[in-house]
Amino acid sequence: MQAAVLPPRLVTANGVALAFRQGVVQRFIQNCGTVPVKFLISKDPTDLATTDMFHGILAACTSVDDGLGSVLDFSKVVGQISIFGDGGAPRVCTYQAVEPFYV
Repeated sequence: MQAAVLPPRLVTANGVALAFRQGVVQRFIQNCGTVPVKFLISKDPTDLATTDMFHGILAACTSVDDGLGSVLDFSKVVGQISIFGDGGAPRVCTYQAVEPFYV
């Protein structure tokens, strides 16, 4: 069976961008905004309260939605992915595909 592609989601606030989900076979995040976005891989949703704790940074676009922002593959990562944009202004698009049993 093929994986079921979930609708993309635009996330425009600091917090959880991708929650842990059973049956995920692919999941990506792309920065679509003009502000660099920090990301944190965690199982604890309160971890993002400390904005200086992050695993990496998604590079920004030159202009909103120009397609030049970083894209990262989190398919093999267990846990949630939280984001933080300076000034509370992240703009990321998320993509997930899951095994049909888990839709």
